[in-house]
Amino acid sequence: MCSTVDDRNGKIGLRDQWGVGMYHQPWLLVQNRVRGKGGRELDKFRGVEPPVDDDFGSEAWIGSVTKMVNPVKDEPNYGCSEVILPDGTCKFLFEIIEENPQQILGHAHMEKNGTDLGMLVKYLDTSRSFSLQCHPTRSWAKEMWGSDYGKEESWYVLGTREDAEEPAHVLLGFKEGVTRELWEKYYFADDVKALESLCHKIPVQAGDMYFVECGCPHKVGAGCFMIEVQEPSDLTSMAFRIEEYARRVKWDRPYTREEEMLYDKRLLGTYIYEGYSYEENLRRRRVPPKIFRKGDSKLSFRPILLCEFRKIFDNFFH
Repeated sequence: MCSTVDDRNGKIGLRDQWGVGMYHQPWLLVQNRVRGKGGRELDKFRGVEPPVDDDFGSEAWIGSVTKMVNPVKDEPNYGCSEVILPDGTCKFLFEIIEENPQQILGHAHMEKNGTDLGMLVKYLDTSRSFSLQCHPTRSWAKEMWGSDYGKEESWYVLGTREDAEEPAHVLLGFKEGVTRELWEKYYFADDVKALESLCHKIPVQAGDMYFVECGCPHKVGAGCFMIEVQEPSDLTSMAFRIEEYARRVKWDRPYTREEEMLYDKRLLGTYIYEGYSYEENLRRRRVPPKIFRKGDSKLSFRPILLCEFRKIFDNFFH
């Protein structure tokens, strides 16, 4: 769409769709909510009234160009963010980037990541617990899925629900002494509760920050509201067999024996079977707070994205 320059009225519009003005005006991000029961705390955070939980509201993918592995039917771009441009056009962010990647991302970024953003930011809002899961390293993701990214991530807890069934918590990391043989024993027995018992249960509160490396088992419990920064991937290995997986993603056909064997190989190879004591686990994965700025008011600020997430950023942009 074109607009004109009107010097008489002192108004300067866009010369054309990709004129200079396009990059000197904000693009309105279309808010989304996807996947899983939740969303009430996210609505409160965004100022949406009335705040409610729904069946597809536990996550919001922010400025995303990453597609969900199992999208909603007839929505192949599910998970990707839309933006409203200054001329009123609504497009997926990845479409705009593909039209003019150098102008939007810059040469240095494209040398490292191409037209991918290199990261994905989410809000997570759980009215009920997520499933126990794990994400692959880049090497395992490349070998098993053909993906350039694994799914390393970090969490910053924004708040918790007072009306949750139990105090907000996460499962994070194997307990000391866990072996692959023990994990496989409970996995092939379909005993998810026993698998969960092999992981540390950690209470969380607003301001807590955790680093979740690839291969680390984890589960976000009910009542958590957090921001997650991760590699731009939706690769996840759950802790249940393919029969349950097929039911959840609504496969419309029977799975084959070959598919079952591949599923098991991918899943069991995703976990890194290294366990630690509760104290050592926290030392490795909980990021301690640091003073970001201190003034006359003696207020301190925890750096959410600027400092402590450098651990995951460094991995993204190597």
